[in-house]
Amino acid sequence: MSRHLLSMDTALRHGTAHEVSEDAWLAQRLRVVLETQRGSLPWRPEFGCNLARFVGQPLTPSRLEALQREVENSLQRQLSDVRVADVDIQMLTSHGMNRGRDLRRLPVAERSLVQLGTHCTIQVGITVEFHGRAVFFEVQLQG
Repeated sequence: MSRHLLSMDTALRHGTAHEVSEDAWLAQRLRVVLETQRGSLPWRPEFGCNLARFVGQPLTPSRLEALQREVENSLQRQLSDVRVADVDIQMLTSHGMNRGRDLRRLPVAERSLVQLGTHCTIQVGITVEFHGRAVFFEVQLQG
């Protein structure tokens, strides 16, 4: 299986449709699910993902696990032809990447801000299987 990094570019540019590759089409489908707040579409209230509920919340290992489950479940529920193989959640701080399970390496002030949910970027790496190949997709959430 090949592994591709997909960007979050959309298929519509300047109001006109462009022919897009299968990878770009898949990236757009993933992006639409992740960026749509569940309940925001009156005709499909179950569509989307509740990522916004994690912004500004204390960053604990249990919240990171809940975020991972939310992404996995939302994609699996909305994209029946895509199999979610892996969701990797990492914190991006001024001291690099951290999986959020050991914050002791951070300076005390930054650790406090991260734990309060006020100073952190969450990087979500998603690997899906689509038409017999693995495709990697990445999104960042600012907190």
